[in-house]
Amino acid sequence: MSETEALSSTVESLYDAAVDQDRWAHALEKATVFVKGTAANLFWQDAATNQAITFHSWGCDPVYEQLYFEKYAGLNPFFPALAFVEVGRAVAAEDLISHDEFRQTRFFKEWVEPQGLIDVIGVNLERTATSTAFFSIRRSKEDGIVDVAARQRCALIAPHIRRAVSIGKVVQNAKSAHGMLRAALEQVPAAVVFVAANGRIVFANQAAEDMLKSKQILITRRGVVGVVSQGADKHLRAALAAAARGDAALGLKGIDIPLTDAEGRHYLANVLSIVSEARRTPDAGEAVAALFIRGTTFATRTPLETAALHYGLTPSELRVLAAVLEAGTISDIADRLGVSKSTVKTHLNHLMAKTGTHRQTDLIRLMLSAGP
Repeated sequence: MSETEALSSTVESLYDAAVDQDRWAHALEKATVFVKGTAANLFWQDAATNQAITFHSWGCDPVYEQLYFEKYAGLNPFFPALAFVEVGRAVAAEDLISHDEFRQTRFFKEWVEPQGLIDVIGVNLERTATSTAFFSIRRSKEDGIVDVAARQRCALIAPHIRRAVSIGKVVQNAKSAHGMLRAALEQVPAAVVFVAANGRIVFANQAAEDMLKSKQILITRRGVVGVVSQGADKHLRAALAAAARGDAALGLKGIDIPLTDAEGRHYLANVLSIVSEARRTPDAGEAVAALFIRGTTFATRTPLETAALHYGLTPSELRVLAAVLEAGTISDIADRLGVSKSTVKTHLNHLMAKTGTHRQTDLIRLMLSAGP
């Protein structure tokens, strides 16, 4: 199978999983093979509380997954910097911490290395001020360190994973053994519209009907669905037309189209092709595409993220700064981060040089003065 064929097959499996949650393991397996890794998952973690949840996974050791939740989430050296990475950008371990320093951490020695793992690459799917929903592919020693090719392949599938996850959040509770049923879709808060090849609405759930009545976001022109914003409308129409020809024709069109109503509320629109057999439903009729519109919020910057940007802090320096705000002595910080005291001292010296401070208490005052 050529790389183009492998990409097409992987993308198709992701969108099949969007409408059938039971297919996620297979989709993640295909993604892992395409990028060249050992295991993959979709997870969420809050850097402020260290709470973490795995939504779907493939190839992950359940024993170590449980250990992560119980013990190692707070030792993960990729946080808090990972929560600040822009949505959609492929990021590898070395973008957040050097390989040498990573191998010195307790997280690597006690959780990563015993599994035969060595590296990871992934992409933020959604983020708030302190948390992130993330797709990751883990690399074993046999796979080797993430290289340019792995980054390129991850970047190719990243937008499709974002769309699949976004749509999956809407339909996960609107599925039965017979497919996406209209009665079930009536219960979801997002607007869902099935569209024929000519753009005519075949079905709109109650949320979509309400949106059509308000005419602030979703509209119809001679029975053809559209949106108020002319720029977004052109993008949407192109995506719906392409969706009638399948995933390959749709490509990257119709992913997270931003929309705003008259009251300043923000929404994201996503288009899914439903011409494949796996996504056809008994009541889809002549529909060839599904349009999903759901409300969203933009992540606000925390004092930590603001400091990182203003002072040009590295992810490792940011991690030490976060620990300074919660831990006490250098020994406490080292224990909390799972690194040596000399490593903490090095990063503290860099932090103070960059911020113009001289003591840990000065760093704390600086962060407190930045506000909540």
